Amino acid sequence: MDRGMTINHKHVFRLMKLMGLRSTFPKPRVNTSHANKEDPVRPYLLKGLLMNRAN
Repeated sequence: MDRGMTINHKHVFRLMKLMGLRSTFPKPRVNTSHANKEDPVRPYLLKGLLMNRAN
């Protein structure tokens, strides 16, 4: 199916610049897997307690 004219990507860029259009890029993701080294390590308060039933 023919849909209009075939043009170069440079022409598209020039037209977008002329119309003030910009493409959107994905933002860099925040890595939540790594802990902040400056935060203190909290103790595990349930260590040594026996868990024998649910609440």
